[in-house]
Amino acid sequence: MMQFNDHQRRFLQDLGRTDNGRQLVQILNDADAYYSSISTIDTTKPADAQIEGRQIFSEFIKHLTTTIETQKHRPMPIAQDDFT
Repeated sequence: MMQFNDHQRRFLQDLGRTDNGRQLVQILNDADAYYSSISTIDTTKPADAQIEGRQIFSEFIKHLTTTIETQKHRPMPIAQDDFT
């Protein structure tokens, strides 16, 4: 699976914190559901390549949406000031 670099990952996570990012995730999930449907397979051609392509597409969509979706905030502990 494609690994995002730090800049891309931060961009996608920042996008996930916006309303547009949440709508994009919904669109991607809808596309995944549509292309995962057996009814959209072209029966006039061999289906093996279509199924393999759809599987790769679905895995990428899941990876992308997981990165975009808002991650839980993990606060960093703040060190106490040392006045000694």
